[in-house]
Amino acid sequence: MAEDNKPVVLTFSGGINARQRSADINIEECTEGENFNLNFQSAVLAPRDQFGVVAIAPNGQPIYMISQLVKLDGTLSTIIQAGGTVYSWDGTPAGFTEVGTVSPDARLRGPIDSNFTLDSFIILTDLAKKENVKKWNGETFQDFEHNLGVNFKAKYISVQNERA
Repeated sequence: MAEDNKPVVLTFSGGINARQRSADINIEECTEGENFNLNFQSAVLAPRDQFGVVAIAPNGQPIYMISQLVKLDGTLSTIIQAGGTVYSWDGTPAGFTEVGTVSPDARLRGPIDSNFTLDSFIILTDLAKKENVKKWNGETFQDFEHNLGVNFKAKYISVQNERA
């Protein structure tokens, strides 16, 4: 067990080697792949287990975005885009509540670093730039308020020191 304030360093003897032919690659290396399960007790890059189905969106559409708002008190609020419908989700199989709609071609994103923790909202952008930048506060899904005078569309956003 690691002592307090001492970093734990994980070292892997293998990795991804895409520069040599397969016959010359070490047994601890692989030639391709993604989503590896990193285990500090193993020296091998093993494929991560697939996700299990927890719930299916009520509209039966593919899920394009799952994002979580982390509030100041530590609680989480999950928002999901399934097709053109945006849902709040409580984590149970039937826990979907529709909170808004977007273009079915939209690909919303709200990574953890786009959380405004002090003000308790998350900024959602659209990789396809079909939708304006959105805001989710755990209850309301709406366009992000700004003073730019035009529609505000963005693929990516980052929040640092409570500034986007």
